[in-house]
Amino acid sequence: MDEDTVTLAEQATLGSLLLEPAHLDDVRAWLRPGDFADWWHAQVYTAILERRATGEVIDVEALAQAMVDRLGERSGGRLRMPDLLRTTPGCPATTTYARMVVEAGLRREIAGQGVLLRAGALQSALSDGAGPLASACLMVDATMDSIAARWADANGSQKPVPSAPIPLRPVARSLELRTGADKFLADRPSRDHGAEREHIVTLIGSLLAHPDAIPGVATWLHPAQVSDPGWRAVYTAASDLAARGEPVDAVTVAWAVAPLRGRGTRVPSSQELREATDTGWLDHPVRAARIVAGEQVCALAERASAQISAAADDPTLEVGAVLDTAGLFTTALRRAATGLTRDAVTTRTVNSPDRSRGPVAG
Repeated sequence: MDEDTVTLAEQATLGSLLLEPAHLDDVRAWLRPGDFADWWHAQVYTAILERRATGEVIDVEALAQAMVDRLGERSGGRLRMPDLLRTTPGCPATTTYARMVVEAGLRREIAGQGVLLRAGALQSALSDGAGPLASACLMVDATMDSIAARWADANGSQKPVPSAPIPLRPVARSLELRTGADKFLADRPSRDHGAEREHIVTLIGSLLAHPDAIPGVATWLHPAQVSDPGWRAVYTAASDLAARGEPVDAVTVAWAVAPLRGRGTRVPSSQELREATDTGWLDHPVRAARIVAGEQVCALAERASAQISAAADDPTLEVGAVLDTAGLFTTALRRAATGLTRDAVTTRTVNSPDRSRGPVAG
């Protein structure tokens, strides 16, 4: 939503409450000071709530003086107070304006959750464990539950069943968490796409050398996540062969992808497959998979953050649809994080490889 429209809705909400303070009872259960984008507007609403709680008069003059007493002559905004009344329509619809303010505030809150997912993903990648990302997903889900409940209150509809544990809900709304996550990300280097491609190739070569590890990797690494089309075809072929219980090695995979060469797809040559398999004997799937899994969750969290923010900023999408978008990404991130668990990859040859076998002969 554009800034001018949000500002107008905030002014109309406050002006309406000054003209008809009794309507505060209709909105204060779900309208919060943090929903106002303008800092001064948030302070005005806070002052209105405080005066109502203490039974004091709520009008322009009394509130203007209260703001000066609260913030000082410069920040109190005495001269801004009449603007609230001038922008308020003659027959104000207080609840409608307040619902607009809440919607804008909730959309901003949703958009800010992506940084938690990115920070959690990076922490998981650095620690080789799914815990930090799983916690971040729980906190984001808790925030979405809170948002869904407030939006239901604002619209007078039935509250949805929450999905996150109750103790997490207050924590997930903390602005300090998002600020800390943003600083954590700022101190870390950006993604290295070239290195990520090399790591994927190393993992695929390791899987060709240790095909019994393919089923475990396939549970969290989908072929679409392999950015290089040629190596994506190799990984798909290896996964299909393994799923059918057929032999998986450089020869069988080279045979399976050979027809793609005639269709214009640049797939690795037989020599490249043999070299990747040779290297795979030294880079066992457990180690290679954890590196790739960490990079994959970081990449997915980055996409999640961008798309959640874009959905929240799109006024044509209902708030419920934006919440659904966030839920889809937290579910996908949990699935991707399984690649970082200790039992994500199992293979008979990792701990004690069969030394009677060796790299594919060249």
